[in-house]
Amino acid sequence: MADLFSDGQDALFTPDQGTVQQQVIQAATPVPTATPVPVPAEQDPLDGEASAVGDPAGTAGGQPGEGVEEVPDADPVNQVDYTELLTKQNELLESQQELLMQIVLKDEQIEQDMKNVQNAMPAVMCMLGVVIGVLLVHILASYIRP
Repeated sequence: MADLFSDGQDALFTPDQGTVQQQVIQAATPVPTATPVPVPAEQDPLDGEASAVGDPAGTAGGQPGEGVEEVPDADPVNQVDYTELLTKQNELLESQQELLMQIVLKDEQIEQDMKNVQNAMPAVMCMLGVVIGVLLVHILASYIRP
């Protein structure tokens, strides 16, 4: 069987004489080098003047603020009445629960109707078999009569 697919020699273990072997030279993988991090120059404070740079309370021409400013109370006009929102949410939930209960009751009713149909199927099939049998007997009797 092996002679059919080879030229008499064991082709699997002898190298092909027609191909030229070339060496594959792999490129050198680049090695990442450390990049120098720029260091900001040290800043000397100005003579006698305070620098406002980096001070969030400082302004361009004024003195830096002292302490924490008072936050004014929220505007009562824009306050949301959460009790009203909660009552609306509760009403929506109750209506959804009522709808869900109606769906569950309809589902149970449909399931009961399907069980009734399934229970009636054998009796219906027997009745249809009797009717078809009677019809076949009448048809055959009409052909047999002289």
